[in-house]
Amino acid sequence: MKRSPESSHNDDPKPKKAKGAAEPTSQQYYLQFAAFEQYINVSYRQATDIKDGETISVMNENDDILHYQVHRLKTSNPALLPVVLTPVEGSDDIKILFQGTSTLAGWGRNISGFGGAGYDSFLKEKDQLLMQLIAILKKLPPHKRKKISFIGHSLGGSDAQNMIVAVMIEMLAGKTLELSEIQDLQLCVFNSGGVPQHVADKSDQLAIKLKQLGKSIAAYVLIAGGDLVQQTGEAMCFANLSPEIGLLILAKIKTTFENSWKETYDLLQVVKAGFGTLMVHTSRYFSTNPSHSLDIVFYTNQNPEHRKIIEAELKCKIAATQPLVYSAAQAVKYSLSQSGITVENVCETAMKWWQSKSEEEELIEQKNVPHL
Repeated sequence: MKRSPESSHNDDPKPKKAKGAAEPTSQQYYLQFAAFEQYINVSYRQATDIKDGETISVMNENDDILHYQVHRLKTSNPALLPVVLTPVEGSDDIKILFQGTSTLAGWGRNISGFGGAGYDSFLKEKDQLLMQLIAILKKLPPHKRKKISFIGHSLGGSDAQNMIVAVMIEMLAGKTLELSEIQDLQLCVFNSGGVPQHVADKSDQLAIKLKQLGKSIAAYVLIAGGDLVQQTGEAMCFANLSPEIGLLILAKIKTTFENSWKETYDLLQVVKAGFGTLMVHTSRYFSTNPSHSLDIVFYTNQNPEHRKIIEAELKCKIAATQPLVYSAAQAVKYSLSQSGITVENVCETAMKWWQSKSEEEELIEQKNVPHL
């Protein structure tokens, strides 16, 4: 897995330096994000080819092989697909992964919450998710439940933010020994949507209180220029994290689809960003993909020159348009409900139709293939 930034640029021996970029640690940051990317890939694989209870192997930034046991958390929402990885060998940290949108039901979740993608549907599952996480932690020895990383891409990034805040609240409540024993919390999100403002505000407040108790907080955020998804929602957790409280690393992949948003609705910018999103939101723009020569710049809240850049980059600039989108989505949902139909029903029916069409096309292709 280990690839240095050299292999991700054509002739440049290291990541191109933007004004104020932290060059001395660029390679270290690059390898950290490259390691996190593997877990993003696992989050998508778990929906298809990773079974509950099996052991999987992942390579970290030092080329060490880490072994984890898979625990698929149960939810009533088919588009909320969290998985917990508990350490078996080579690691003492727990990973909680959230898959991004990969089905029509996932698109239904994207419009199910005002202020942040999937927020309303996450809230309905939050208590159940916490109960399952605590049950998993109870089975682990104390030294293997000291550190938890919350990881997600796109919609999964919003879920990861909501989940880390839910866990932080429970940690401070002190009612559950297993959560109180956690020492290190990490958030890692790629091309993530935002969360409601009150959730982001809560993350800052909780981080201060946990720091006072000797806990460690770190956030790793990867964005790609021109990705509309990153500009949805009201705010991002830890975007204003003080360097005295925790570490924040922002990795930005510079692309040709950059846009300059205004606070007001701008149709031309929406069209431009929509096209850019189709190009840069998917995994082909992740940091370790060998098919692209990427211009990656790193910023950290530990550098005073970077803080304003981080604040500007992580500001959800089109939150002002969300009331319009949300109102339209709610109007559609209400109209459907009057006929006894839900968005979930529509998504499920559409997905079944799509699968049946795919199977039909596959059969036709098989019939047309000449037998040797």
